[in-house]
Amino acid sequence: MKRCPVCRANLKDGESCRRCGADLTRLIQIETAARSHYQAAVEAFSRGDFGAMYTHAREAAAKRDSPATRRLLACATLLSGDPSRAFSLWRRLNS
Repeated sequence: MKRCPVCRANLKDGESCRRCGADLTRLIQIETAARSHYQAAVEAFSRGDFGAMYTHAREAAAKRDSPATRRLLACATLLSGDPSRAFSLWRRLNS
């Protein structure tokens, strides 16, 4: 997270916004979990464990909706055997 979701101030280190004082602890925890799940999905891919890849990609995308997490989820969905759902996810990315 680069900006405070409340006042849009640039964020530095810390668990609260320096400008408005908003408590960002829970948001930081969610973002950290999303990064962990994303990395776990990538590691599962390298092991060829597409079921685990899908599980972690789904969690990453649920916690942090971004083009990167959506691409990862689309790939994991395809590799885990659901091409129609993967195509639907991919189409949403490119619309």
